Amino acid sequence: MNAHLKRLFFPRTQKEPMPALDEETIYNPERARQLLKNALSGRYAEGISLSLPLSPPAPLELCLLPSCDAHAHYLFLARQIIGKRLESGWYEGRLVLLNAQPHSGAAALEHILEKMINTESPFTPDLRQRDTTSISLAALLHIPNGGVLSGCYTSHNYHGRIIERCKARVCTLLRHPADIMAEQSLTAEELAGLLHWMSSWLARGQNDPAFHFLRYEDLEADIIKEIQKLCRWLHQDNPSAGLLREARKRWPGTPHPDAKRELNPESRKAYNATVKHFAAICPNMGDLLHYYPDLLSIDSLRNIA
Repeated sequence: MNAHLKRLFFPRTQKEPMPALDEETIYNPERARQLLKNALSGRYAEGISLSLPLSPPAPLELCLLPSCDAHAHYLFLARQIIGKRLESGWYEGRLVLLNAQPHSGAAALEHILEKMINTESPFTPDLRQRDTTSISLAALLHIPNGGVLSGCYTSHNYHGRIIERCKARVCTLLRHPADIMAEQSLTAEELAGLLHWMSSWLARGQNDPAFHFLRYEDLEADIIKEIQKLCRWLHQDNPSAGLLREARKRWPGTPHPDAKRELNPESRKAYNATVKHFAAICPNMGDLLHYYPDLLSIDSLRNIA
């Protein structure tokens, strides 16, 4: 056995035999959903073994440790289904990574995106909490039929390879750094990290049709217009009246009260110094200024200064 793998055995039980995993089941979301739900309910009897990596980076062969027979059966079937789907490019148009900082409206937008890309109700099995800071193929175990994976992801080459392999689309939700600094009481170092996060994703996806960038401020100002842009990006028809009504309920067109919080003089000074230093070393500062022309000085920020 490979020295880098740990093998777990789950013996056969006196239950129903596991059905054959044929092509129709693999590529039919409803049949796959039912099969996986049955596995999670403890319905099957098969004795199986799972190989788990002992060290990162963990591939699809997996970092989730099964806690019982039912969980092991789910992982055994889901890994096969997901692997075949990845080989055929099945997730293209069915998987969106929603990339956002906290307090940027990601939870509401995630719900809207789910409605836009899934004809079926989302299938999200009750598994151990997934990592929301890094992108891995193992995350597909949480949404084997596709859907939206939301998190605050870092931008590096490994993530780019995962995005390409999954044929995923990446929606990055931006918000003015001064608003985030005010709401979360960021230090100068944390603000610099936020600016790097924004600039690195813009550098990676600015000219890639698989990426879409939108601003929190634009969602609040005109949610209908932004939903229509998302539809065009996802190559979908115009949004339904029901979806637009739901979006309007979540973004009624009035600014979030926290967006008007003022930074104190010390924070204001830290903001100005940090942004100006970052501008001097950032090779794609123009991308940031395209989205936020008033980024360089807190004194020009409407509703905050």
